[in-house]
This record gives sequence, C-alpha cells and structure tokens, in this order.
Amino acid sequence: DRDVTGVQTCALPIYGVTWQPPQLTHITSVESGPGCAIYVTRTITSDAFVAKLGPDGSVAWATFLGGSDQDTPVGPALDPQGDVYVTGTTSSPDFPETSARIGVTGQSAVFVAKYSNDGRLLLSRLLSGGGSDGPTGLAVDGAGNIYVVGSTNSASFPITAAAQVNTISAGNYTGFLVKFAADGSLAYASYLGTSYVYPGAVLVDLAGHVILAGSGVLPGTAAPGQSQTPEWVMKLDASGAQVLASTYILSNSASVPGPTALAEDAAGDLFVFGTTDTSSFKTTPGAYVSPAPLTNCTYLYGPFGDAFVLKLRASDWSPVYGSLLRAPCGMYTGQMAVDAAGAVTVSMAAGQGMPLRHPMVGGPACSQTTSALAKLSPDGSALQFATYLDDCGVPGLALAADGSIYAGVSMSSYQGAAGVLRLNPANAPAVSIDGIVNAFSGDAGTVVDGGLYTLSISGFQPPSVDLGLDANGNLPAAIGGIQVMFDGAPAPIQQIDSAQVIVVAPRPVERNGAAKLMAVQLVVDGAPSNLVWMPVAAIGPGLMTVNFPNLLPPDSSGLVDAFARNADGSVNGASNPALAGSTVTLYVTGMGATNPPLAPGSIATAAVAPVTSIWSTWDRVSGFNTPSDAVTTMPGFISAMFQIRLKTPASLQNIYGVDAGNGVERVPVDLIYDLYASPSAPPASNTVAVYLK
Repeated sequence: DRDVTGVQTCALPIYGVTWQPPQLTHITSVESGPGCAIYVTRTITSDAFVAKLGPDGSVAWATFLGGSDQDTPVGPALDPQGDVYVTGTTSSPDFPETSARIGVTGQSAVFVAKYSNDGRLLLSRLLSGGGSDGPTGLAVDGAGNIYVVGSTNSASFPITAAAQVNTISAGNYTGFLVKFAADGSLAYASYLGTSYVYPGAVLVDLAGHVILAGSGVLPGTAAPGQSQTPEWVMKLDASGAQVLASTYILSNSASVPGPTALAEDAAGDLFVFGTTDTSSFKTTPGAYVSPAPLTNCTYLYGPFGDAFVLKLRASDWSPVYGSLLRAPCGMYTGQMAVDAAGAVTVSMAAGQGMPLRHPMVGGPACSQTTSALAKLSPDGSALQFATYLDDCGVPGLALAADGSIYAGVSMSSYQGAAGVLRLNPANAPAVSIDGIVNAFSGDAGTVVDGGLYTLSISGFQPPSVDLGLDANGNLPAAIGGIQVMFDGAPAPIQQIDSAQVIVVAPRPVERNGAAKLMAVQLVVDGAPSNLVWMPVAAIGPGLMTVNFPNLLPPDSSGLVDAFARNADGSVNGASNPALAGSTVTLYVTGMGATNPPLAPGSIATAAVAPVTSIWSTWDRVSGFNTPSDAVTTMPGFISAMFQIRLKTPASLQNIYGVDAGNGVERVPVDLIYDLYASPSAPPASNTVAVYLK
C-alpha cells in the first residue's frame, strides 16, 4: 500500500482465520500474456491454503487445505498444463484424502495434493511411517510425477525394494525421497542415509534425472575434512535406486542448515543456494562477495550462517562461480529462481547489515529474521538488486517473464493479511541509495530523529563537500542541486562525495499515532532516486570511531578503535593511552529527543542533554552511575553529536581487554539502556576500543 518507485503490487491480500500470522513462503508463477498467474501457499498457520491470483492481483480462486490440527505446506510446483501441486506436513486426523494413506499413522504425515488450473482438487494423499515425517522440497516432471524430499525418524517408513534401502536406528532422523506417480500411487520411497542426512531441495533436470541437494554424510562416502554435516548434490536414475553422480560441495559446521534450493538453466548448469559457515565456503575469483559487515552481531541467537550461491557446470559439476552473501547475524535461506539470462534471484531472512542495491526497505523490520531478496548478475560477479521487505521470515519467490520479482509478504498481526508483492528492479532510477547507516557506528537498523546518517550512493558524481562537525553555521538543506528528503522534509547535509552523503535526520512523520517507517529519497537536480523505507526508533546510539567519516568493519578481535579524548584533551591511542581511573570523552550520535528540543542540523549553543538516560558497560563493571550531565551536546558543534564523559575502570582486571603491548590494554566499551540488565543483554550501541594503562 506504499507508492514506491519501481515497485508494483500484483496481488491483493488474502485473509485467513488463524491463530498465527498468515505467512506466504512459497510462490510459483506462470506468465499468461502480459500479466501473471501466481500460485501461493501459506505456512505457520493452523491450515494451509492455495490460491491463484490473476494478472491484476484479483483472486481467481482460493481454498484452505487441511483438517482439524496443524497443516503446514511446502511448495507449490506447476506442471506444463498449469495444474498446481503442494506438499507439506499434517497432524490432522481428518486431512482430506482422495486415496488411502500410504504407510502407518504416526505423529505427522507427508501430504501431497494436486489442483487443476481452475482450482478443483484432483488428488490428495498422505504418506507416513509411524514417527515424524516432514517434507522440505517438491518437484514435478513433465509427466506429472511428484518428487518429495524431507526428513523422518520413522523406522517403518514405507520404503520400496527397488529404491536404495537403508535402515535407521529408533529415534534418529534421516532424509527420504519419495516419488508418486501421476495418479498418486507410490512409485518408490527411500531413505537417503542411516542418520542425519538432510535433503533441502529437489529438482528434475532436463534429462529427467532427479537431483537432490542437502547436508550430512552420504552412504558409502567419507565426509570431507572433519565435518559431520558436509553439503552435497546427488543425481539418481529414474528408479531412484542408482546414484549416477554425487559430490560434496563444501564442509560445514553442525549448526548450519545447508542447501534450501536448486535450479537449472537452459544449458543444464546447476545452481545451489543455501547456508554455510563462511570459513568453509570457497568463493571463486571474480564472484560477488559481500563486504565484511560494519557491525558485530548483537543478538544472543541467530541463523549462524551466511548465504551462498554456487553454479556448477552440467558436464562435471565443477564450479562456474561461487558467490557469498553475508550479514552480521547470518541468514536463513529460502527459494531461488533463475531467469532466461542466467541471473539468480534468491530469498532469505536476515538481520541488519545485509548489503543492499536499489532497495525498497533499507533496514530490518524483525531483528534477525527480516524478509529479504537479492539478485546476482548472470556471471555471478555483481549484486544487481538487494532489499529488505517490511515482513518477517523467509519470503516466497517467483519470477515474471519481464524480469520482475514476486515476493510473498504478510502482515505482522495475528489476524493480518497475506499477499504477493511485485517488484521490478529494471525500473529502478539511475541514482540509487544503496544503504543508510548511523554515520558513527555503521549500524543499519534504524533511523533516529536528529541523528547523523550516511547514505551510500551510486549512479552520480557530485563535487565533494565537507562542512565539518563544527560547521560555521546551521547545516544547509541543499547543496549544488542535491537534497535528501526524509518523509518529504529536506534533511540538513553535512558532507557529500561520490560514494556517500551524510545528513541529519529530521523528525519522522507520525502515521496513525506511530512512526514505524520513514521514507528517504535523494534528489539530484530534481531527479529522484529510489525511495527507501527505513525503520524508525526513539534512540539508536552510535559511538564515533577513528575512521569517521569512513567506516571499517571490526578487526579480528571484533573491535574498532574509538575516537576518544583523554582527560588532557589529547586523542586516545595505543601510543597515548588514558590512565586507568581517569575520565575519557567519547562522541555519540542517534541519542534521540532532547530537552529542550533542538532543530536538526543546527549548531549547538549550549550543553543540552538527551531525554533518554544511557550508561556504559564500564559503569556496570565499576558499580557507579553515570552523572546526569555526562551526555550533552557541545557548543559550536552540530547538535546531532553528543559528548559522553566516562570514568574508566580503576583496575584493568576483569574487563576483557586485549594486550596492546608496553602495559597498555585495548579495552572494549559500549552503551547500554539499563545499568542493572543482564551482562549478556545486547548493547544499545556499537562496541569500540579505548586504550588504557
């Protein structure tokens, strides 16, 4: 419902009565003339649903699928006739079936269902083995045969004699592959290993072979290195009984889920998408690799992996390219689609700090699980498009013939709406805002009233202007035909160069009593850039580092040196440390509202304090409170910047410093909201290093 440049809605909300938010996680599209026909399914609800949307977004048909208990879909897939197939997990004793269950009843069962192009249920069947059985991937070949992969702990899973027969120990989980004939009968069913083999994706290639991708040690093979969950691809013959080819593509740590999607291009080259621990994945020369994140992960729990895209040659599965997408807290990966030119588009969930290109939403909506999309160039060398979505979880994904992208979206309310968003990166303006971060810390999570922010820019070459943090007067709202608009209001400009613009954020527009997102747009000689929506917060402090106005990622110790002054006014550093127990001054932006209020971009004329109290981690160690006048603006400097005077710990013990030599410790410090909160609680600011002796 936002008028965003380069974005078109191709569908309207679909509503459901459910006890959890309707989340669209899988989309399959078929182009019909100039429009689109989209099939969507919903997950994390008490029922699945299947819906077809027309070219104008209208609902052609929609139906629930499930029984009286939990029903969670995985899919869908389409055959050449446009019939839609869905698989998933059900615990419902009354799930609608058109044929008798295969196997014995257990905790959960695999379901497969087929709908005609006009929405008639043609086939519905359950398969189970007495334990917990859940699919992770679905494929359909040209003859209508259905292939399902997943995991099971059922010792009595209904395997067939023709398939690879393994046995599993009671309670162990392993992977399975099931093929249903077009009429729903069981063609074959097989375990994929004796234990802890997890298939994440399946496809049928141009030759009719079944290709799987997953993680774990394959039967009859040795794991590469010391890894217990290596990632692999495997090709089977038509009977599912013979392995035609298999290879480990990388080793991994046990906490990383592995591949989640497979795709094939017209030449038969294979694409694999999934998660990896970055140390295990070997990128190829010239392939796109995300820059190192500017901030550390501050969440206690997260995905613990980054996303990879690997293209393998059809002839021998040797790497064509290996590309890496990363964010501080890792990513959950989802679907993948390849267009006619060979460009890959992927869906994922990530926290703040993911690299962006022509984004629609510039910051995370849901901590470490914000929906996101990314597109690589056909040769894998460049990031052509990347954006967050105002949504949580891994979004569904499909491509249209014109290059636009369908994404499954849902609203963050228990009775909210689910729908499909259509984005067209090809319509993006030449000038692009590719990221918005706190100018001192590099935090890309939120925008705060009166804070100093750096906009990463591409597509224009302006003259360099730096007015300084102690400008001669209030910052201007325009420089040389360049403006930055926040909710339609011009933002005071502090600095411009060819790669970035630094501005002070004005007060956000209140929407329905709460400003949750702020619209940011660069205007160059009247021509607008892409419109980027950023989450808004009341406070988001960032401590200034020695690199300002440039930002560098944390070093191997996880730290960046602070720009700090010792008690005598000299700049703190390894060769000029502060004495333990003395006072140092740090500089911070993003402190939010002040009392009295300050005009954004103005030069401070008095020491004004922010409304929100803040402490440092040193206060917690030392056991004393920050004085009430410790955080203030500085007369003669822009009011977006505050100074904070901190008494350093009297002892260098128990502060987890790093030995810098000559009796000097490089000591970490950050800001916190609550002096008495758990020491493991995430900090309010970035963590910086100060040198003490």
